[in-house]
Amino acid sequence: MKETIYTIPISEIFEEEAFCPFCSLEKRLNDEEIKYTLGPAMMEPDYRILTNEKYMGDALLQKQYTVDFLQKKRKKNEGEVPKYRVEGHHEGIITP
Repeated sequence: MKETIYTIPISEIFEEEAFCPFCSLEKRLNDEEIKYTLGPAMMEPDYRILTNEKYMGDALLQKQYTVDFLQKKRKKNEGEVPKYRVEGHHEGIITP
């Protein structure tokens, strides 16, 4: 997994016109954490493996559904019908 080191120079925090430099530091760290969590790190292979139901031994049912069984038309389920997650369906590749 490719790692990125995030740094925040302390001198920048004290240069800002703030009532409390430590409060500014805390706010900035929280903002950076949100950007990192919602950013490209979610698509890292290690994270994807940990959240993939096949690796964990679960099964996700009704990913697709049949729109017209006579014409054999199937469609990706985007919330039209309920999806079901079966935990412990098969032996997982990894243990969470």
